[in-house]
Amino acid sequence: QNAYKSDVYGWDYALNRDAVIDEIRANMPVFGISNNGSSFICIINEGNSYAFIEADVSGNGHDYNYAAANYNLIHSEMMDISAKSDRTVRMFEDGLPNEVLTQKYIFLDNDDYVSMAVAFREYLMNQFPEIKKRTKSDLPVAVEIIGAIDRTKHYFGIPFRRPYELTSYKEALEMIKELKNSGITDLSINYNGWFNGGILHKAPNKVKLISELGSKKDFENLVTYTKENDIDLYLATNIQFVYNNSITDNFVRVRDSAKQVNRKIVELTPYNPVYFGKEDDLYTYYLAKPDYYLKNFNSYAEGIAELGAYGIAFEDIGKTLSADYNKKNPVSREKAKNLQVEKLKQLASQGYDIMIHSGNLYAVPYAKFIVDVNLATKGYSIIDEEIPFYEIALHGLVSYAGTPINLSPNYKKHLLKTVETGAGLYFSFMDADIFDLQDSRYTNYFASVFNDQKDNAIELYQKLKTDLKHIYNQFITDHKKVSNGVYMTQYEDGTRVYVNYNDKAYNHMGIEIPAMDYIVEGGGQ
Repeated sequence: QNAYKSDVYGWDYALNRDAVIDEIRANMPVFGISNNGSSFICIINEGNSYAFIEADVSGNGHDYNYAAANYNLIHSEMMDISAKSDRTVRMFEDGLPNEVLTQKYIFLDNDDYVSMAVAFREYLMNQFPEIKKRTKSDLPVAVEIIGAIDRTKHYFGIPFRRPYELTSYKEALEMIKELKNSGITDLSINYNGWFNGGILHKAPNKVKLISELGSKKDFENLVTYTKENDIDLYLATNIQFVYNNSITDNFVRVRDSAKQVNRKIVELTPYNPVYFGKEDDLYTYYLAKPDYYLKNFNSYAEGIAELGAYGIAFEDIGKTLSADYNKKNPVSREKAKNLQVEKLKQLASQGYDIMIHSGNLYAVPYAKFIVDVNLATKGYSIIDEEIPFYEIALHGLVSYAGTPINLSPNYKKHLLKTVETGAGLYFSFMDADIFDLQDSRYTNYFASVFNDQKDNAIELYQKLKTDLKHIYNQFITDHKKVSNGVYMTQYEDGTRVYVNYNDKAYNHMGIEIPAMDYIVEGGGQ
């Protein structure tokens, strides 16, 4: 089998790639080994943005099982010599980054992964004063509301990409009211596609409402309602990537784009999930250089503050981390990370609430909610078991949830994984018909029709809240495999949650765990 390899913080988008089969990422810069009653964890501190984690079993390269961190410090690209020749040469960076690499090892006198995750949790709480234990015990629910997408319209026979309404400001308000009135008490709204043209919006150097979604008064009513009813409203934006570049924004492609090592502008395209190659005919977008997008942090924050809102859902910050290999003014990946952390810390100190996707560790101390957390492994053949290390370390400290459960290809398994890892619920809704997505770039929202999904969502919320509402401010104290496909998660007050992924019921010490279901035992329910 192939050895395990995972990029810390994911792929650097300033590096070229011709195809994407899968993206294996490590959101936490940590690995460990346990054996024979003892273990250690290695925390990759300074320079962790260059790291990738490797692991393999004995017999492939040598006689030992191993796990280790390696670093990509010198990057390269192929460069055309001239337009008159088909020859290329490999071009490298000028030298090593003038930075430090450090690792911290913590040794433990036991060999269970829960103790390793607990040691890492304690390290995080000591290292980051912003990370504190939750005082509120309630089932956290995040809801993505899809505002506008872009579709082709013709004017005098000329095609233009224009915003297309899926959920107006008024409709979003009514949707939130309905969810609130259904009894959801810890509700966070991620309003996506609400400004500057829709989901693939223009550069966020200024904030412009979408007329197709309603008036400024309609939007202000939405903001006012969420404030008065203790609902967290997060307004979604991409900061690092620029879509739909036009002469009306301040982004100049040649001046403001990041560069690859071969001096080419970082121009990106989506990748096809069937043949894994680039889809050049869909659309292209740009990775902005840090000098440019750091200014947009402030511009966007000021723009939403003028509308009375103080919640930001970053689609990319905390998920994507990229360098700029511009020869004249290079910005290393580590420096880009530190610059982003400074901005996040500044926003948090100014009273902004922050939602991030995926949950890279450097952004976690400043996030109030993390969505799109990878609750399960990507399925390396060499991996025998999944362990919720990330979730054990963060449970009781910050709210998190997986991908939208109503968009999951396997709803039941997604739900059980949510319960096993102590995650909150995440839904994606729109107040439109599924046929509005036909012939668009957004067919991934095929199951987001609110009127079709709301009853199931409310019923699921009520069931999980009844069973688990008391655990979300507690640390996970134990997790183990009871049998094949059966797992147990335990919390501080003694609550034990048993999850059965099998097609048959399982009897554990007289406890009947139904097939593809869970039960809750003990504790302070």
